[in-house]
This record gives sequence, structure tokens and C-alpha cells, in this order.
Amino acid sequence: MSRIYSNDSLTTLPVKTCHVSEWFIGKFTAKGDGVLLEGKVTKKSRYAIVDSSKNKHRYFVFHVKVKQAHRRKFDGSGKETTPNFSAKTKVSTGYLMSSYKTVDKGKTDKIENMKLKEIIGSEQLLSITENGPVSDVIPFWISEENVEQLDIDIDNEVRLKTKSDSQFIDQLLRIEIESRTVGNMAGDEKVGSSWTDKILANKGGDVSNKVPVVEGVDEDEWDD
Repeated sequence: MSRIYSNDSLTTLPVKTCHVSEWFIGKFTAKGDGVLLEGKVTKKSRYAIVDSSKNKHRYFVFHVKVKQAHRRKFDGSGKETTPNFSAKTKVSTGYLMSSYKTVDKGKTDKIENMKLKEIIGSEQLLSITENGPVSDVIPFWISEENVEQLDIDIDNEVRLKTKSDSQFIDQLLRIEIESRTVGNMAGDEKVGSSWTDKILANKGGDVSNKVPVVEGVDEDEWDD
């Protein structure tokens, strides 16, 4: 049976209003290629940011306890490629892949948790949402208008990509624990479709205006 996704649990969150002198997303996303990470949602919140011109910007914030993170990678043409998840890899040495050996794979793109907040954290954003010195729980922001039928609750495991080296979400995916598949997604587009549908859409047409997808990432690579 198909599951019906709903963002009711998000839209019913109380809105916290924060007044700032100016609000320009570009100042948060001006550096770096971004981060790809997995973690567990520990808290959800909702903010209305009001600037000095009385413009109101609405966001959902997912507080994620990070399990592991890697730098996003892009080739010379700007197409996203698979990060190097580990400095080591296994190669077959036996007949019909009967045995393996571990060899050097090159410098890993993995980011240690204690360094992650230093890389992507914004003092202004953290001052709005920070509840304490928990280094492996990071608040990630996504505009309300980019969330449609997003079914993510506290304790759900998620995989997300950031916009550049920032706390702003480029893509957010819920992981089904039982099957380790991605079940629901949000990003720069209003998305309520499955990850599989998204990949097929990207393969079948022009992807210039779509959020890039990392292909060829095996689940066991995340566990290295």
C-alpha cells in the first residue's frame, strides 16, 4: 500500500519570530561545495525572520544529531560526483570474487563531527537556535516554500546535502530504517516524490534546473 505523506507535523509547529537588521541568504552560502551527511532528527522548530524592511522569511529548522559527514564533490563541469567515503577500499583478489584485500583509496572526504559545525556553522544562525554546547547536533534550515508533503518526525534518520558550507538545506531525505531506502524528500524544488522517482527524472531529461543527485553511492560505503 502506498504511504500518504503529510507535512502536518511541521505546519502545526509554533512559530518563533526573530527580528534582524538584514537577511541575505547569499552571505551564508558564499563559500565551499557543501556537505553530505546522515543523522537523526532530535528536534524540529519553525521560525519567522523579520528584517528591518519588515520582510518576513519563514523557515523550518531540523536539529540533526550527525552520525557521519563528507564533503560534496563536483567535477570540472559542475556535475556532482560521489565523495571518497573512505581512505581504504576492498578489491577482489580471488577467483569469482572469493577473496578480497584492502588497499589505499586516497584521501577521504569524511569530516569529523567536531569539525563539522566549525565548517558550516553560522554565528548568527546558531545564536537563534542554539540550546547548548552539543557539538554533534546541528540545526539545518529550509525555507517553508520548499517543503511540500515532507513527512519527517523526531527520531527519524535523514540524509541531507547543504547549500555550500552552510546550515541551509539543499536536499533533505528521510531514510527508512528497515530497508535503508530513501522514502521522502525536500529541496530547492517543491518535492513530495520518492528518491527513486527523482533519480529517474534526472536521468530522463534536462537536469540543469534540478538539484544534483549523487549516484553510485552504496550503503556500505557509509559504514566505513
